[in-house]
Amino acid sequence: MSFPLLRLPDVALEKVVRNYDHNEIIHLALTSLRAKCKISRHTKKHFIRIFFCDTSRTSYLQILSNGLRIPRILVDWGRGPSWRFQAFVPIESSFDTVSHWKRDIQDFREILDFLNEIFRIEDFKFFIDSKDPRFALLFMEHVASKNLNIRRVDWPSFAGNEEMAERLLMASKGAIEVEIKGLHFRSIRFDHFHLYRMDQLRIEHASWITADQVANLRNCEQVRLGNVRLITPEINKILLEYSRNPGQLRELRMQNHCRIKMREAMKNLKNLEIEEKNGARDVIYWFTTDNGVRFSVTKAWRTEIVVIKRDLSME
Repeated sequence: MSFPLLRLPDVALEKVVRNYDHNEIIHLALTSLRAKCKISRHTKKHFIRIFFCDTSRTSYLQILSNGLRIPRILVDWGRGPSWRFQAFVPIESSFDTVSHWKRDIQDFREILDFLNEIFRIEDFKFFIDSKDPRFALLFMEHVASKNLNIRRVDWPSFAGNEEMAERLLMASKGAIEVEIKGLHFRSIRFDHFHLYRMDQLRIEHASWITADQVANLRNCEQVRLGNVRLITPEINKILLEYSRNPGQLRELRMQNHCRIKMREAMKNLKNLEIEEKNGARDVIYWFTTDNGVRFSVTKAWRTEIVVIKRDLSME
């Protein structure tokens, strides 16, 4: 079927391929290397998004386009064909198609490289909740190495070691939204938070995080850190760093295990203003950065939750 089609001039082939759906393009591209090379010139306007899910119960890669599910690639432990979409199985109840692949990282790297050759991958989303994070982490690192857009990383229960946690943080650096739970470590030697440019970052267990690491998150817009163990002088250090360079930070919320003395945390801040306590509302501290950005600093009522928030009304 494909060979007469491939003999068409490029202009005619482009018009034909434009009307093909993604499944048809995948199958055509798999017929030969020549077919893949020829049609890839005309399919880069076909945008896809990829959702990768790896949990203890199921693992799959879902290809999406304009909200429609195309093929779902299920991961199996050792059964089924390896690579080449050899077995598509229609699932009538969900109008889905499935291809079974074995759990092999090299195969999944080939999947990504193949899809990236014939389509334009708009972005990736990851949902990882597996007791063994190695497979998902290797795949995520491969996506990052290709400089593909990562829209979201959702890892509700990280089960790896400290070295894997550092790799996860590094692979996530280009993501737009990140939510990670389970980083129960005394320390994580990660010196690359200055590369983060996220819309939202949430780390539920951040007892390992240092004042310098928090300061380096200044180019993330919304940051939430849980189980932080920073003392008053360290909060002061963070505020002084932000007063010199606030970056793109809009709001930083830290749930702290240590008792914070707010007045001491405000030492040496320029243009400091204080709104005294009023009923249930705690004291609000205002400071202005060296480049004229105004921030409020509060501690939530009867908690050790410190909130640093940019005054957007001034912009």
